[in-house]
Amino acid sequence: MALEKFHFTTCDDVDIVVPYYLDAVNRKGMKKIQKLAKEAGGFENLDDDVLFEHANIGKDTMAKIDEMSMRDYLKFLDQWMEESTVGES
Repeated sequence: MALEKFHFTTCDDVDIVVPYYLDAVNRKGMKKIQKLAKEAGGFENLDDDVLFEHANIGKDTMAKIDEMSMRDYLKFLDQWMEESTVGES
């Protein structure tokens, strides 16, 4: 079964296509993320790179993400995380 992908286009018309966050991270990875967040004093103090690492975002895609404006980057993160829960009960 192929996973649905999250599509995001930056203000510079760069397309980013990645698996939805909750589809990309397995339970084992989430446990590691939670442990790191606890050590960092909460998820708000956790480096975003930890999320990308456990979601197995490829180097080419990470290069595109690293070149995003901060406005696009924050919008991308918000939508990538939020839209992962759409349709769940």
